[in-house]
Amino acid sequence: MHEVKDDEYNPLTRLCEELHQHVPGLHLWAASLYHGHRPPLLTEVILTQPLRTPPSVTRHVQHQPFMAQGVTVYDYTAAPSPLPCDGLDPRVVRHTGQGHGEGEPGDCEQCGFLVGQILVELGVGGTGSTPGSPRPLQYRDVFILTNVSFLHDAKSDASGQVTRPASGVLRGVREAGIPVTLLESGDEDGVRDVATMAGPDHVIATRCFDVQGLERKVVVWVGGGDGDDEFGRLLAASRCTSQLVLVTPPRREQSDTSSDDDSDCN
Repeated sequence: MHEVKDDEYNPLTRLCEELHQHVPGLHLWAASLYHGHRPPLLTEVILTQPLRTPPSVTRHVQHQPFMAQGVTVYDYTAAPSPLPCDGLDPRVVRHTGQGHGEGEPGDCEQCGFLVGQILVELGVGGTGSTPGSPRPLQYRDVFILTNVSFLHDAKSDASGQVTRPASGVLRGVREAGIPVTLLESGDEDGVRDVATMAGPDHVIATRCFDVQGLERKVVVWVGGGDGDDEFGRLLAASRCTSQLVLVTPPRREQSDTSSDDDSDCN
């Protein structure tokens, strides 16, 4: 089983017990369980070695409060040998300065446009490749993640008149020429398509908790808003296998500059 999360009614516990009774010798695996939700029949094993995250991103994850303070999240174990490449330094878009609107980064078209420019610089959506070289990054290789549901797409009435524009960050990314699809919370079919890389070749924007456990080569974290911003940022960063991009409100500047040599865009 993959990405199973037990709840207060313990359906996973009942499932394990019934399978154990009816299928002798069955080997059952469960991944990404919430703390304290392990069925008694399962043996807990903690895997803490970063297998796909580059050192530059791993260091950023380790600097997050939930890791640095030892709160509910285990620290990484040391790699048996150094990796041949440190990886790309995280990029930072600061929601401050000329062209940035008021409110949170998710409402800011300028922040979205700067994110789109970074994706263009990375060659996301490119088509040209030479024999023997890696394929260019596709749009579906990118997540734009938030911790709360403050992102929304445009809505129109029956006549086609726009009654509510899309969130500023989505408008800005699209203005930079990047196709992006918003995955709504509760869209099970959409999550299935994202997990299997199905559907159109678009960047996916969604809450980090709705795609928890899924990885992408490029992960953009849009901070701010209500909710547990620190934990969401930890989840988002740990899902990145290559380039991490952080969109931060002004109040995060001090903590951002203290971790790694992040490149600023504003």
